[in-house]
Amino acid sequence: MPQEFQVLRCFKCETFQVSQVKKATKWVCKICQEKQSTKQVYSRGSGAECRKVVQELNWKRMELGTAREELLLDQEVVESVQEETFDDNSEIKTIEDPVQRTGGRWAAFLPPPVEKREVVVENRETDQQP
Repeated sequence: MPQEFQVLRCFKCETFQVSQVKKATKWVCKICQEKQSTKQVYSRGSGAECRKVVQELNWKRMELGTAREELLLDQEVVESVQEETFDDNSEIKTIEDPVQRTGGRWAAFLPPPVEKREVVVENRETDQQP
């Protein structure tokens, strides 16, 4: 009769691991040595099958962890930029003005239309003088 194994997850270190199926529902984590009861069995089968499942689950857990870290770093960068922007009111105006004038995202890349208005005003003043 072949031995049956199960895939469990530790509540403390959150790693998946393989354990032999026993009558007792208590087990000890091999990484953090925390004694705990079996809450959920993620997979059952032979030792080789369970090891592959554990490798895949721990790999996915690692990918999610790195994605969360990158997301947190991105949020910290955005927050620091927002704090720098809100510290100086003139910076807020320069950022908001082009967007309000044209209403598009390309406003930051376009030259400011202020020069054209000044030229028009100067022409009106010269026309009124004679």
